[in-house]
Amino acid sequence: MEGKYFGAGLSHYLEHILSGGSTRSFTEAQAKERLDRIGGSTNAYTSYDRTVFYINTAAEHWQDSLDLLLSYVSENLLDPNEIQREKPVIQQEMKLGENNPNSELWKLFMKTAYRENPVSVPVIGFEEAFVKQNRDALVDYYTERYQPQNMIVVVSGNVDRNAVLEFVANKTKDFLPGKSEPVNVPAEPAQVSSRWQKRKFHLASRPGRHRVPFGNAL
Repeated sequence: MEGKYFGAGLSHYLEHILSGGSTRSFTEAQAKERLDRIGGSTNAYTSYDRTVFYINTAAEHWQDSLDLLLSYVSENLLDPNEIQREKPVIQQEMKLGENNPNSELWKLFMKTAYRENPVSVPVIGFEEAFVKQNRDALVDYYTERYQPQNMIVVVSGNVDRNAVLEFVANKTKDFLPGKSEPVNVPAEPAQVSSRWQKRKFHLASRPGRHRVPFGNAL
């Protein structure tokens, strides 16, 4: 549920910017250099109810990993160049999804199954709403949603938990809760009859390709 930005995919957009992005503590290039040095495997994803950032590496590098991750989510600069660079990347991701029957079928299913719940809208958003978003919108959304009370830090491995807790506390001592509107998910009305959706799926042009009808029933 993205409030006034609902349908624009800002949670997913921010994921692209924050993961590996420039912060007050380091540049994007420095973050990449640190990851290379510790041999860390990193990625991020956004689903209907959460965004996850993670680094997999040896236990001895837990401090570097946490320093990177906590900086991404608490002190990101939302660099204008990084924001501009990622916009066409996400648009291409949208296009790839539109040419994937499984992806399109899932979106049609969710739209058919849910009438009030926000999961009826794709996580990535709608392109016509997404392209209108700028840095001001991202800063506004980042400030509102990326607050300590909305986050969970998980460390797994052969580490000293007291040392980890002390490090997290010191790293985030200035990361304080701010004003945030409560997120209210509307109740989904009971389904009292069957629902059916059907549409023609336009695959990318290739010899021998035809429009493929598909749909789903509930």
